[in-house]
Amino acid sequence: MPRYAPHDLVWIESADALSFDSNLPQWVRQAWQCDKPLVIRRDINPTGKIAAGIRGKLRSQRYACWIDTDAIIDVLSPETLIEQRYWQRYEWNDVPVIESLIALSTMHWPLPWGVTGSCAYSLASHEMVMRAESDLDLRIVTPTEPDLSQFSELLALIKTLKVRVDIQLETPAGGVALNEWIKRANQLLVKSAHGPFLSPNPWTTHPQEAQ
Repeated sequence: MPRYAPHDLVWIESADALSFDSNLPQWVRQAWQCDKPLVIRRDINPTGKIAAGIRGKLRSQRYACWIDTDAIIDVLSPETLIEQRYWQRYEWNDVPVIESLIALSTMHWPLPWGVTGSCAYSLASHEMVMRAESDLDLRIVTPTEPDLSQFSELLALIKTLKVRVDIQLETPAGGVALNEWIKRANQLLVKSAHGPFLSPNPWTTHPQEAQ
């Protein structure tokens, strides 16, 4: 995986390190500060800058930006949030997403996995942006094509949880929804830095080969 992977959370020293394709909306000017993380997203900049996104408190508040690589002072991966059990740092009682995450953390995972989305942002920023109806977003790192049997325990546990769990497989070509892969579709939708594309096997197909 690259040094900064999609869904990683990064911090920068100054907002001067950010650039944008359009004028900033008012909520960004009012709410975002450098002590809040930025979320790495899938896109490519010809100048070598890293694609990221600013996240606000509301679900509708997302804004794309670009970061100078040397301006990043810290990075936190979805897997690190799990490995270091970040949820133990908070007293967030009766939060369905956190309860579900804790339940999943007790399971044996055959592959590296991490938490993304609103749960990851809340854990990393110390700012609660999850809601009772929020999904639990996860990623599983799969450098080679996994075996379906590896997910039997996971799929059984998910059925008992209070929240909807959205899992993405991180393949060499990009992100693929676990549910789509399980269905063994002839063509899988792959989310890549080059844009979405269809592939019969994202573990053997490079995104540029599918354009």
